[in-house]
Amino acid sequence: MPLDEKDYIYLGSDTPEISYSFNAGASYKGFDVSVIFQGSANRFVYRGIDNWTVPFRANYTNTITSSIGNVWSPENPDAYYAPYTNDANINNYNYQASSLTSQDGRYLRLKNLTIGYTFTDKLLQKIKFLQGARIYATGTDLWEYTKIKDGWDPEAARDATGLKRYPFTRNITFGVNLTF
Repeated sequence: MPLDEKDYIYLGSDTPEISYSFNAGASYKGFDVSVIFQGSANRFVYRGIDNWTVPFRANYTNTITSSIGNVWSPENPDAYYAPYTNDANINNYNYQASSLTSQDGRYLRLKNLTIGYTFTDKLLQKIKFLQGARIYATGTDLWEYTKIKDGWDPEAARDATGLKRYPFTRNITFGVNLTF
């Protein structure tokens, strides 16, 4: 009996059913720390057929590295990716819309972490021209838990294809606040 549209099942929506965040902060003897976690649940992400989702889809194009060591072979039957080929007919069949190309889009991300130190008034009295001083380091998107297999940012819109898509990035900023 061949498969047809009656065999389709609903895998989920790109719109998260639950979006959440929580934060915390503390300070002690001039040191302070604050954290913000953010995420979503019950979300599925469909990755269409393009050069960023199908390894070696076309000659002379960049490709993802998540497929390395995770390509099907008789020795690796549980691999996520189909065998490498740049034959469009084979790739269009292997990567058609299915549970293979629909990924669990839930995630939890350490969105922001700030650690700082505020200098005491006693120390600042020695420096006559400063009324306040604080040094800090802030990191954004430092850590993430996700089941997205291709390394792309799970916050990106579903239709983020080609140049609209970007990988998960981390930023660290150091700063000084001075009050004169």
